Amino acid sequence: MAEIIRDSASFTMRGSNVRCDFHIDPGLWPAEVDRSQISQVIQNLVLNADQSMPSGEAEMLIHGEGRVLVLDDQASIRQLVSDLLGRLVTSPSASLTGREALDAYGRARTEGKGFDAVIMDLTVPGGMGGREVASRILELDPEARTVVSSGYSDDPIMAEYRDHGFMGVVAKPYNIGELSRVLAQVIGVGSK
Repeated sequence: MAEIIRDSASFTMRGSNVRCDFHIDPGLWPAEVDRSQISQVIQNLVLNADQSMPSGEAEMLIHGEGRVLVLDDQASIRQLVSDLLGRLVTSPSASLTGREALDAYGRARTEGKGFDAVIMDLTVPGGMGGREVASRILELDPEARTVVSSGYSDDPIMAEYRDHGFMGVVAKPYNIGELSRVLAQVIGVGSK
């Protein structure tokens, strides 16, 4: 895996003003993988990171003690955004359904450990999407900091998110630089 990671990342960054520094755990477990598929995944992640840092360094990676709740019906998206959030804030949490998100938000408030932001997928097939969940969360907590997310950038809610109670918008596919910028704006934590 280490060789695939190094080769894929280095190849992707040729000609870029970004330098790759590798800190790979020597105890990394072996894995049986399709080399070309994993290489493509690594290349996409590195390219995404490169595009989010046009000056060659992270301009807005937030680091704070924020708690962020994510609502998305796709397991791979929940995992990806949780991983990204894990690099930005200390405590990401993910929900599959609108009902789960509402329960998690209410439970966290009751326990005195409220969320600093909630990122919600606009469309959740067969269930409550971000618009309805945001409305219900804002009934519970008018100070809630909600962020709408969607892969459908032409949806009017994405353009007029404030009219629907959202404080921020993040388009899919996720970009760590954009996610960081929006969370810094919404949560108000410092950046480096």
